[in-house]
Amino acid sequence: VVDTESVVAWQSTAKLGIRRAGSCITCCCGGEGLFNSTLTGPGTVYFQSMSYGKFKRAMTVHVTKHAAAAGAAGGIVGAAVSAA
Repeated sequence: VVDTESVVAWQSTAKLGIRRAGSCITCCCGGEGLFNSTLTGPGTVYFQSMSYGKFKRAMTVHVTKHAAAAGAAGGIVGAAVSAA
């Protein structure tokens, strides 16, 4: 069981699901949201521990830096980070 915003990628052999994180009071006052992700089965799962906003800023800087160095506009990853 993990925080939904921490999951980045997983192999197709691992199955993604959700489960309720707690009561309405926990949801409203605990800051964890209503659901957590569950991943079961064999396979590799990748997580990140930054908040979504901090992760997005870090990826935007990284993609922009490498796109400028390569003379590209960022491609699919740059478009995905900009849209998020």
